[in-house]
Amino acid sequence: MDSVEYSNLETVDKRAVVLDFFFKKFNELNEFTYLKPKDLKSEYNLTSNQHRTLNRNFEWLLLKYLIVGETENITSKKVYNTSFKLNVKDFQYNIPTDEKKRFHYAKLLSALLSSSEATANKIIFFNETAKMGIHFITQLTDGVIRDFFLATKLYEYYKYKKGNLLSIIVELSHYKQPIWIEFVHGKKIENCTIESIGIYEDGEIKLVINDETIALKSIDDITNIFVLSSNYLTSNVGLPSMNTKTLIDSLKQQKQYKKIVEIYSENCLDTNIKNDSLENFIHRHNKPTNDYLPLTKRANRRIKIIK
Repeated sequence: MDSVEYSNLETVDKRAVVLDFFFKKFNELNEFTYLKPKDLKSEYNLTSNQHRTLNRNFEWLLLKYLIVGETENITSKKVYNTSFKLNVKDFQYNIPTDEKKRFHYAKLLSALLSSSEATANKIIFFNETAKMGIHFITQLTDGVIRDFFLATKLYEYYKYKKGNLLSIIVELSHYKQPIWIEFVHGKKIENCTIESIGIYEDGEIKLVINDETIALKSIDDITNIFVLSSNYLTSNVGLPSMNTKTLIDSLKQQKQYKKIVEIYSENCLDTNIKNDSLENFIHRHNKPTNDYLPLTKRANRRIKIIK
């Protein structure tokens, strides 16, 4: 691989090169180690323009939780100047030693996480900048607000087939989120967390859930997921019932609220809207359209209340 070969690659293949670089180093050292984008740039003699693309792909993989940074709460400004290593807490890697098989494995992971990008911008809430900002915001939230964002992503996927289920699964695992999960063969687990994820060269996926290993031929063998929440707002009859005011009030009570506002301003701000803000963003996306439910109703449909 050199800079000319790299320049001719499609986006998925460029991301696969990044993953393959981590896999290569693991095979050489027999351990997962921290690497910087400049390490890969140096090895393949990439140009400055290619390095910028490389940085964006490192950031994309960070947002997908496939790699992690050496510092907590990484913001977009720090991403290019930190070190990364593969996320071995949520993923179980099965790295081939053969060079061609190793790249095929890296491309498999990259393709699984990239599969829906071409249509993601058909829903305003999932346009490229907002999607990136919401990923960062979710990292900084906890409690019912995190439940809300995760439930919204699940509703978007199962109702509109938008987003990427594997990416959502990784987030659920990363946060040890209590869930209700159903599979194509009829198996149902009503209270569990996804402890780890294994992805194999032939495309098989194995989930460890409540100490049980479940093998899937495809990520779409998962037919339903609900977020379980104990403190989510409910109606008089006990059904999930978040509304705009409660959502904004709860968001403002988050410990990292100021940082969340900063991230929205950096990544999601709509410059075509006068005095845009995170609060205005929520109000905009909590209005019904001909095609989509309001944001809060999307989340309410994917929440189950637990005691």
